[in-house]
Amino acid sequence: MTSQVKSSQVKSSQVKSSQVKSSQVKSSQVKSSQVKSSQVRSGQVRSGHSLFDGKYHTAGHSGSGTQTCQEREEECVMTAAIRVLYVDDETSLLDLCKTYLERSGEFIVTTATSAPEALRILEFAKFDAIVSDYQMPEMDGIEFLKVVRGRGDKTPFIIFTGKGREEVMIEALNAGADFYLQKGGEPKSQFVELGHKIRRGVQHQIDEKALHAQTNLLISMINSSSEFVIFSVDRKYQYLAFNEKHRKEMQRVWKADIRIGMNILDCMTDPALRKGAQESIDRALRGEAFTEIQHQPDPDIWYEFNWNPIRQRTGDVMGVSVFIRDITERQLTDEKIKTSEMRYRRLFESAKDGILILNQDTGEIIDANPFIENLLRYSPRELIGKHLWDIGLFKDQLTSKIAFEELQAKKYIRYEDLPLETKDGQRIDVEFISNIYPINNTSVVQCIIRDITERKQAADMLALTSRKLTLMNDVTYQYIQNKVTALRGYVELSKEAKTDADRVPYIDKEEHILADIHQLIKNSKEYQAMGLIQRRWIPVEQSIRIAVSLVSPGQGISVETALPGLELYTDPLIEKIFANLIENAVLHGKTTRRIRFSCEEKPDGLILVCEDDGVGIVPEVKAHIFDRGFSGNDRFGLFFISECIALFGMTIAETGEPGKGARFEITVPKGMYRFMVVR
Repeated sequence: MTSQVKSSQVKSSQVKSSQVKSSQVKSSQVKSSQVKSSQVRSGQVRSGHSLFDGKYHTAGHSGSGTQTCQEREEECVMTAAIRVLYVDDETSLLDLCKTYLERSGEFIVTTATSAPEALRILEFAKFDAIVSDYQMPEMDGIEFLKVVRGRGDKTPFIIFTGKGREEVMIEALNAGADFYLQKGGEPKSQFVELGHKIRRGVQHQIDEKALHAQTNLLISMINSSSEFVIFSVDRKYQYLAFNEKHRKEMQRVWKADIRIGMNILDCMTDPALRKGAQESIDRALRGEAFTEIQHQPDPDIWYEFNWNPIRQRTGDVMGVSVFIRDITERQLTDEKIKTSEMRYRRLFESAKDGILILNQDTGEIIDANPFIENLLRYSPRELIGKHLWDIGLFKDQLTSKIAFEELQAKKYIRYEDLPLETKDGQRIDVEFISNIYPINNTSVVQCIIRDITERKQAADMLALTSRKLTLMNDVTYQYIQNKVTALRGYVELSKEAKTDADRVPYIDKEEHILADIHQLIKNSKEYQAMGLIQRRWIPVEQSIRIAVSLVSPGQGISVETALPGLELYTDPLIEKIFANLIENAVLHGKTTRRIRFSCEEKPDGLILVCEDDGVGIVPEVKAHIFDRGFSGNDRFGLFFISECIALFGMTIAETGEPGKGARFEITVPKGMYRFMVVR
């Protein structure tokens, strides 16, 4: 090893390159006849050229003013013959070495019988390796080596000599020889070893040039980086490279004038920071690549450190490269984002509307706020992983998918009045607003579900009130006007009567008219009250019993119920509807002896039936029984039953057969009825 050769071992007999003056090698010593045509073959030596043969390089690659082939030198070394200059005063050895090396086709050998002759050849030709004998007349091999190195020529140089003395080897290596090989022994193995050392020397030079080029490129890239502070150190913490930005930072922070080879830890005077830097370097030297975020409080700066091990071809870690950049702006932005996300999360968690976050592509629920449980009776955990159609937000799966596709296309949808069924089967009305917005380099769907049941009830109440007022104004005005007109007529007749006996019939009619007006006012009051009371679950059989007590159908007429556990979500005044149906069966059934209430559940709801065994309703009457005024002016009749049923969100129809009794069917939508367990 070169490091084993001490300067004290180099004797005074060593000749420095400065001692070999140009006068030592006179032009007269290297005549043109000394370079024989056999030694410099056609195409093997070209003035100003650096490579071996004419396979890849033409005569155009000459000295001045033309492009050289340096950029393809490594390629040529690997694909063409290696060009060797062999110098020895023994011509027999020259021919033997040339023959052995060239017969493989891997080498092209140019020979010279003396060092001065070789120096002359080197003036107009370049070789990939030089092999030289040590002991030669005029100039020995080591003096020849020193002259070559003194010219700045770093061509691999091998001393190939019969001298086996240790001091010669040390002197050769100190002078810059790459290898030292002793002559002697079996020729074939000797020249195989020589060829091996030539290859090693050439490959080493290629690697050195490549490393030098890569290093220059890296240094150029490092110095051109305005964003990063960059440096690299070896396993001893000594600088391998750094950019200008790092140099200035070390000067500013530590007042250190750094240079290649200096120990970075020696520049850091703060023990804690020095320890932290050493721990990070050691961590990377163990083969780990990692990133650290460090905060400098004064001034307030955030840094990102990227630590990366530098590996040799063998995979062993030889050093560490570090890239540092100021991420203060990014950190402040991240802090703002975190603050914003925290505020949003607080709003999300405390909102009094249900909020769902969906996957934009699949519609799958990925988050739900706590209030959703109050609204839908589903806990957030039960909702996550489901789809909108899994929780009954839309009528069916097809409608849900169409709505979701519309959202994906328009980025926004809104339904102002969407019926929704909760987990426990309760029907609520909601406003549904959904939009797509970006978050963390992706997009999600936000759905806001607002309970508008009370708002809708208020709107329905306003519409109901308006409808009832309009109806009552119309009915009562016409009805009372007719009654008042009749009453006035009978009053005039009463006045004109001559005797009390003549006057009594008129007074009876007047009282009857007044009774009708009183009944109208009473019925109007009951009708006005319908829809004003908060709906609740009403046990139907209990409500029918109350209706029977209000009507008193009389002896001989039975009222039966087959509605165990049935409850309706409706106005408590539903009992007035049942009372009117019972009264209608008694008055118009004529032969009615039995009134029966039953029910039948259908796919779209419940059919509540009230039927009797009276005479029934003939077809010509059936079509008009729910028309206003058809039942006579003395009662509200079936018209008002139909109106009240509609107010409750139901419908009514008559489906009986003439002669077999009347049959009224009330259709109750899903969500407005339930069956409770009867104990």
